[in-house]
This record gives sequence, C-alpha cells and structure tokens, in this order.
Amino acid sequence: MNSAVSSFRLIIINDSPQEAQRLSSMLHNAGKPCRAQHINVETNLTKALEDQNWDLLITYDDASSLSPAVVIRHIRKFERDIPVILLTHETGNKSVVDGMKLGACDVAQVDDDQHLLLIVNRELDNRMQRKITRITERKLKEVERKNQRLLDSSRDGIAFVQDGMYLYANDSFAEMLGHNNRDDIEFMPVMDSIAENEHPHVKKVLKNFTLQTSSEETALTFTALLPDGQEKEITADLIIGEYEEEPCTQLICHAQTENNVLMEAELQNIKYTDPLTKLYNRSALIEEIEKAVDIVTKEEIQKSFIYIDIDRFSKKVKNTFSITDADKLLKSISRAIAKHYDDENFIARISDHSFAIISEEHDTEKLIAHAEVLCKKVSSHVFEVSNKTIQFTFSIGICLINEATKNSQKLIHHALQCVESQRKEKDGNGVNLYQKKTENGEVLASSFKNALKNNDFKILFQPIISLRGEETERYEIFLRMNVDGEEISPSSFLSTAEDLGLSKKIDRWVILESIKNLQRTTQKTQHFINLTAASIQDETLIPWLKVALDAANIESSSLVLQAKEADIIQQLTTVKNFIDTAEKIGIAFCITNFGSAAIDPLGTLEHINSVHIKIDGALALELQENPDDSKDLEELVQNLHEKGKITTIPHIEKASILSKLWQLGVHHIQGNYLQAPSSEMDYEFSSED
Repeated sequence: MNSAVSSFRLIIINDSPQEAQRLSSMLHNAGKPCRAQHINVETNLTKALEDQNWDLLITYDDASSLSPAVVIRHIRKFERDIPVILLTHETGNKSVVDGMKLGACDVAQVDDDQHLLLIVNRELDNRMQRKITRITERKLKEVERKNQRLLDSSRDGIAFVQDGMYLYANDSFAEMLGHNNRDDIEFMPVMDSIAENEHPHVKKVLKNFTLQTSSEETALTFTALLPDGQEKEITADLIIGEYEEEPCTQLICHAQTENNVLMEAELQNIKYTDPLTKLYNRSALIEEIEKAVDIVTKEEIQKSFIYIDIDRFSKKVKNTFSITDADKLLKSISRAIAKHYDDENFIARISDHSFAIISEEHDTEKLIAHAEVLCKKVSSHVFEVSNKTIQFTFSIGICLINEATKNSQKLIHHALQCVESQRKEKDGNGVNLYQKKTENGEVLASSFKNALKNNDFKILFQPIISLRGEETERYEIFLRMNVDGEEISPSSFLSTAEDLGLSKKIDRWVILESIKNLQRTTQKTQHFINLTAASIQDETLIPWLKVALDAANIESSSLVLQAKEADIIQQLTTVKNFIDTAEKIGIAFCITNFGSAAIDPLGTLEHINSVHIKIDGALALELQENPDDSKDLEELVQNLHEKGKITTIPHIEKASILSKLWQLGVHHIQGNYLQAPSSEMDYEFSSED
C-alpha cells in the first residue's frame, strides 16, 4: 500500500461522532484518505476486530464509553497488528509517558493536527514495513521448506558433513549405507561408515576439499562399511554447501534407478495419510498450516484452526476395550468429525486421540456454535464395539489464523492451551476460544529481556527420594520469576518467553544456575531439569552443555533433562535425536507425566530410549484417594520395570501410600509431603536411610 495515495482502514474511538467526522475529514484534506469507522461500544469493537483487518486506531483519553486501556487490551487479546494513537487534552511529558506505557505507539494533543499527521504517516509506514517483513519471512520459510522437501525426497543420496560428522542425510543416502532411515546416521562420525583401511585417504580428500578456495566439484570414491559387515563401493560428488546456516561439505551420490512417477505419488499419499482413519496426518497438517499462514499474510484474510481432543480416551478404553476395539472407536469418532466438518475443511488426525481442522470460517461466534453442536452430538451418542457400549466427550480449542500467527508450532500450542483450560475449568466437554492473556502482559513483556541480567529469576529445589537406599541426592529444579516482589511460576510467563523467542535462553540460564549449585556441593548430587520444546529442537544445546560441564568440571551424569509426555509424542523423531545426542555425552533423559497423553504409553518407549520415567501424578493422587484401587499403577510400574526403567512417583501428599509404593518396587518418590520446593538444597537425605 502506498500510504500517500491509497486509503487506509481506521477505527476512531471517542464519545462524539462529530469529532470522529472532523478527524476523518482532516485526514482526507491532508492527503490521507481513510475508510473510518466510529466506535463507542465494546461489543462493536470486538466485532470489528474479528471481522476484518485495520491499519490504525485513534482513541481519546477522555472517552467514557471505551477507555484506552480496554481498547488496547482487546487489540492484544486478538493479537492484531494495529497501532494505537492516543489523543489527550493534557500537556506535558507525563501524558505521553503514561500513554506509551499503556501500549499506545504515540500520544498527541487533541488540537495538534500537524503532530498527529506525522504520527499517522510514520505508523502507516512502519506497519507496511512489518507487513513486508512478514511476507518476506514467509517466502523465505517456504523456500526453505521446499528445499528441505527436495532434499528429503531426492532419489539421489545427499548428506552434509561438518567436523567429521553427518550433519544431515536423506533416506536415500541412508539406504545406500545399509540403514533403514536417516535417523540412524545423522550425527554419526563419517569414518564409522567407511572401511578402516580407507580412513587416511578419505580424511585427506575431505581436508583438502575443505581448504580449497574454488567452488569446483571433487569426486570421492570410497568403500562403505554396512551395518551387516558387508562392504559397498560408493562414488560421491563433493560440493561446498551450507545447511541451516552452517558451512559444510555436501556429498551427492547419484541414484542409478529411473524415477517412477506412480511410485512417488503413492509414497506421498502414504506420507501424508493417517493409516487408521484415512484422514490427513500430522505432517500434512503442519504443511497445510504453513500454507494457510502464507495466504493470510499475503492476502490479509483470516482462517481458523480447530483442535479436538477426546476427553480421557485412554483411561476410558484401557481396561474395557482391546487395542483393536480402541482403533474401531477412533475410526467411528473420526467419521463423526469428518461428517460434521464438510469436505471444504482440512481435517487431520494429529495424535492418538486428537484431531485438527483448518477452516475458511473466521467468524468466532459461528465457529464456537458449530463446535458446540459437535460436542452435544458426540456426548449424546452411544458408541458400540464388540457388544460393549461407551460414550465420549470432546474438549475443543479454537484459534484464528491471522497476521499475528507465527508458525504451526505456536498455533497448535495455543489451541492445546484452550483444550487444557477447558478441562481444568469445566472438566472438558466444551469449546474454548483462544484469546491472548493481557493481565500483567505489559509488565512481563517489557521486563523480560532485563530479567536475566537483573537476576529476576530464581531456581527452587525439590528433593527426589530413593526408596532403595541410594547415596545420590536428587533434586528437581523449578523456575520462578520475580515481578514486583511476587514469585511467578513458569505457567504464567513461559508463553511470553516463547513469544519473545527467549525460552531457549531461559532454559540455558536454569542449566547454568544448576551447574553453579552442583559446584558448591560436596555430595553426589543429580539435578532433573525441565526443558521447553524450543530447547529440545535446538541442535546446539547439547554441544553447548558439554562445554559448560567441562568448564565447571561437573560430570555429565549429574544432570537429567526431562520433558512432558504430551510434548514428546508430538515430535518423536526430534526427541529421539535429542536423547541420542545427549546420551553420547553421558546425560540421561526423563519422560514426565508418563501415562497421561498417549493411548499406548509403553509404545512410546519403542521409539524413545528414556532411562527415567516420572509417572503421571494423577495416578498417585488417585491412589491416595482410593488406596484399594491401585491396579492401573501396579500394572504400569511392573511393565516399566520389565523394560529396565527407573520409576519416580510425584505428588506424594500422604504417608499412607509409601508402604504400597515400596512394595511395588518404585525407585523414587517426590512431593510436598516430603518437602515443598525450596531455595536451598537442604533436605536431610541421611534421615531416609
């Protein structure tokens, strides 16, 4: 948009329609034609923000019907990119400072039209630059996605090598080396895949190629050592390349087979289809979300994302239905969802008992009403399998896809927050619309970047007690943030950290604080540290952590990194690679809330090699409330022990279940009955011997 000639969309909020008309006419006469809407009722503001995009909002500090604070709160709630200009009758700097603290981009006096015009020009230009930046970022991400898909699906074997390790390899390259998939060789030393007698030759060729100044290709022929002990001659072209902004050497092994179009199409179909329900799968959903974000960014329209989770599905079917019957139930449920949301919507199954829809509809009232109808239909329907009947309810989270939507991960996270909130507040069976929380948002966002420097964060320690008389002292590390003398838990500020791109930095701060405390103790101590999804996806974390541990002279086994089961099953391959990399330097992993999210939690362990398992605290709470009903917990603990896992039961609130847990052979216990999180590692472990 050329702000000098094109009209812009403007909301004017004040008590006087005449003043709104004067302001609109002034802008027109100054060469700033606008399509203005005067609003003085909160419901009209909400409707306007939902229905279309706006370029600018001008409000008055003396508006009695809609205060500036309410206006700005609504804009932030809907995550709209709308600059707010505040007009005031007051003079002096105080009104400007107060207005900008409130969230206005600038403040001008009511009668100073020339100043207002300068602000309008600046903010329209700034908004256009933000729009251009968003479009450019989306184009870049789309190019990166296409390039990655080309690499992944190429019939030629392609690998990127850095510092003597495979940084990336596609499946074709892995197959050439005799592996089932690329996960088996990524981060593997190159020499482990080459016959030992050729190591000197290959090292010399790679070194010389790395040092050359020209970009000419070099051919490398080597004998590959396959996993079954056989050898295979491979020829690869070496090219200077870059992968994820890291300079490296690219190896290309040209395929000898002809491209089969029908086979490629069938493979694509398999890749993007859920085998059980025949709906789209999670991979297809991620790509579709990215496409949707591209479209709304370019065309300034809105779409919606609907997340459907079956309430307590695993618990309901576990002791009554077989796995085969559970699959039949999921098929029936998926058909009900597909029938309710017609073919014009994109429908996918994204986890064991979760589904997602991308819809063109963006009217929130219609979205909520349509979802509520589905909830009522399902809750009143009786599903029957193998002469057994059962009823289910849905928890549904809805998010709008607009210019503020950053990526698929953030969108799914917001929808999942709605589902969890629905369950927590109303025990499920309902619909929740995502609205960004604004309470204390200004304080958190403005102070967050300085919090790390000013030591506004602190860590707490909760002991993990061994029931087997071990000497190691164990603590779980909890994070708190200090705001105006009040300690805030991560549930209140981590979403802000993610929005600011600081969650990885906070995780590293916690790790460094943990290492400092480990340096101070003379006892054999182990810390369990929670990680965010961003850190698990960060391939540089483990190398950085090894450097930090070596510098502090702390053994790697002193740390155990952990994440929730619900987060893990959403990104199994990423977590598997993370754990494998951590294990190489001696750091163990722990799955927390185990048994709370997956239909077959033990099946998760077929993919994830986690030594430590922290069982879902809900099972411990149920045992404390019903001591005689321990069948589920007994069975789960027994199966975990058969797999050689180290088990921990959290949320111990009563002494009455300790003997039961000891009989079950549980390794560790944790909870406020033993000790609440404390600022010091001061638990007397010796008293438990």
